[in-house]
Amino acid sequence: MVKAATAERYTHTHGDSIGADVGRRIRAARLERGLSLAQLGGEDLSRSFLSLVELGRSRISLRALSIVADRLEMPMSQFLDDAPGVADASTELMLDAAEAALRRAAPRQALDKLAQEPSGSVTRARYLWLRGWALSDLGQRAEAIELLREAVAMAERSGDLRFQVQIRYVLAMALYGAGNYDESLLQLRHALAAAGELPEDAALLGRLTVAMGHILFQQGETDAAIEHYTRARQLFGAVGDLDNLASMYSGLSQAYERKGDLLAALRYSKLSLGAFEAKQDGRSAASELNNVAVRYEELGDLEHALETALEAVERARQVGDRELETSARSTLASILLARGDVQGAAREAQAALELAPTDTGRVDAWLVLARIAHREDEIERTDDLYNSALLVLRESGRHGAYADASLAYSLVLRERGNTEGALEFALAAAQAKVAHSA
Repeated sequence: MVKAATAERYTHTHGDSIGADVGRRIRAARLERGLSLAQLGGEDLSRSFLSLVELGRSRISLRALSIVADRLEMPMSQFLDDAPGVADASTELMLDAAEAALRRAAPRQALDKLAQEPSGSVTRARYLWLRGWALSDLGQRAEAIELLREAVAMAERSGDLRFQVQIRYVLAMALYGAGNYDESLLQLRHALAAAGELPEDAALLGRLTVAMGHILFQQGETDAAIEHYTRARQLFGAVGDLDNLASMYSGLSQAYERKGDLLAALRYSKLSLGAFEAKQDGRSAASELNNVAVRYEELGDLEHALETALEAVERARQVGDRELETSARSTLASILLARGDVQGAAREAQAALELAPTDTGRVDAWLVLARIAHREDEIERTDDLYNSALLVLRESGRHGAYADASLAYSLVLRERGNTEGALEFALAAAQAKVAHSA
């Protein structure tokens, strides 16, 4: 609670207080609701202070205004629409918060932040980009693609090349998720061309390059995909970890926002977001390196798969992402098993199990351990591991992974001579593949 003396002293000593027009709006809203000055101020703001604010003889801070707005049951934006600089700062902070949520892989939280669409062309373009990004991450790709195309057009008119690259990347990923590989590749090529005119950003170029590798792989252009993966690994090598810097700036931003100094909060928010973006690019690097390792293993290139998986584990460890390190260690375990290093595979799979925060994260490690148990003729353990993994995959709706695991278990059962069980899981795999492609 902010007492009257504190709020009034803050008003007189800080330059971010708001002008006389806000006082007139407060008075109109108060009279409309039939409140007295004493009722409006309560124990927080004195009657005399509010009277001076309404008459335009005293200025009110953002912190004090937030108390007034809450009591009048109105958004602060109702009082700040025409306040120079402040409304823009408030909008930018909203967009920053949404972007930070997306970089933390929290799309629903980002959508909550994007409750109000801004009117300015630049902020609206960013709003469309962030909303499209969130919807794409939630699987609502048709709506996301529409918003992102509009954001690209607006960014092109603004001439901001880096912003164009960022939007095109998210649009390309949405198109990729929707199975539109040709247009996704086209968007990535446009993004790379624009990025070539900017100072080199290794993390951004790495994301674009590995995304092109994924699409080329899907289109059957294996050699071209490998070239892109190799280049992406080189680019990701330049990405650093900026945890502490991002946290410091974020803390400063929150502190200034609490004090009501939105302009200072915005300044530190931008610095935090820049460091946070670099930090999250470290996470992106680890995630994409893990994906590349999986692709190398699928191609049978176990030497490059091992090298890339080890890099992915180290990156995930550096950024402190347990879930990602779990995934990378499970990939490493699978590659080691494929190379015949059963002991190393078991060690990495066990490490993944110990790191995994949920059963969903344990699935890949369970499947590697099931393959090891099968090699060592541990029938009961093999069955337990496969059944545990299949149960989680079925409940989580991961149809593609469920199909692959069911087929692998079907082959194990057929090897044992259990024809009925093998047929059951072969049919389950076929049904899951249909569901996955639907």
